[in-house]
Order: sequence, then structure tokens, then C-alpha cells
Amino acid sequence: HGDCLVPRRYAPNPSLGNWVNKQRQLYKKSAEEGEKSTSLTPYRIKALEGLGFAWVASQRSARQIRDDKIWNERFEELKEFRKENGHCR
Repeated sequence: HGDCLVPRRYAPNPSLGNWVNKQRQLYKKSAEEGEKSTSLTPYRIKALEGLGFAWVASQRSARQIRDDKIWNERFEELKEFRKENGHCR
């Protein structure tokens, strides 16, 4: 898949699904009550974001991430085409 959109009920690894869901809950609580209210430290937030972690998991966000990934892939292909052919016509 290439993303971090682990379903809450992830049959191959239920513990992972639960853990990912808990990180999202902690992030929301941290945003509402302040970072000292949870065990989700700025370091952990940065580490998860470095993996492309989605703090809000929904079908829309999953679709948007896939669309962005495809768009970026095509854009890189276009840049390579331009490099090889000298134009984008």
C-alpha cells in the first residue's frame, strides 16, 4: 500500500490496528488539552509523521493520500520526460 493507514480492525495484526488507533486518539487529546496530557511526545509525533502517518483516518484521507502519491509519481515521470525530450508537449 505504501501508506500508514492501518485499519482499526486489521485482521493480520490486531495489535497494530489498536496501537495506530491509540496514537490517533492521543494526538487528538494532545491537540485539545496540551502535549503534556499524553504520552505522545513531540519526538514520537515527528517520528510518525516521518513515515507519512495520517492523524485522521477516513476513506477520504486514504483516497487523497493515494491520489497525491499517484500525482507525484506522474509529475516525476513528466520531469524525466522533459529532461529526455526537452519539452512537455
